Amino acid sequence: MNLLSLMRLGVDLELFPSSDRALIEELFVVTQPAHLQKQFTDKLGAEERDLLRADMLRERLSHVARPVPKSGSSGSK
Repeated sequence: MNLLSLMRLGVDLELFPSSDRALIEELFVVTQPAHLQKQFTDKLGAEERDLLRADMLRERLSHVARPVPKSGSSGSK
């Protein structure tokens, strides 16, 4: 979730120009344990949910391009 938060920050800072913030917000919801569990009839363990979450994020974010640094943001003065 921390990495998804950082990605949302990158979208807000327009480092991911072609990304839609709505996708990030949706991923925050659908990757919660209860939402993942709802997709399956069998009870999922924490490890299984983590694997399912990782697969889902990998699939849904596969089309997102790498961030594009803004000019003048090299970090040095």
